[in-house]
Amino acid sequence: GSDGFYIPSSSDDEDERPPQDPLVVPGTSSPSPRPQEALEEIGLGLPSPSPWKWDGMAGRFHFDGTQQELDTWRKASTEARQRGNEAFAASEYTRAYEAFTEAIRRDPTSASAWGNRSALYLESGDANAA
Repeated sequence: GSDGFYIPSSSDDEDERPPQDPLVVPGTSSPSPRPQEALEEIGLGLPSPSPWKWDGMAGRFHFDGTQQELDTWRKASTEARQRGNEAFAASEYTRAYEAFTEAIRRDPTSASAWGNRSALYLESGDANAA
């Protein structure tokens, strides 16, 4: 069963959330299959984001403990991520969010934990948080 579908969003303000309806270009009555191109046609195109770079990202995380402590934290992160995967598969999204967040807290270098939580945000419709 599902425990609901509340996942903290990047914004609790309804005005900040993207519209759920497909984009309809002014002067037409049908949704645009390519919203970015439609916006560009009427002069409202968004700039493309700069390419994301990994350089230096790993160096921002530092652990001052022993290798054994690090291994313990990583194991706990993996276990939390696995609990999140099980919850996600069962559509228990709040429990999945909590587990993925715990996995990230225990090992902020875990790309899998970050990716899984991003997938959860996408599933909830909050692409900005993903």
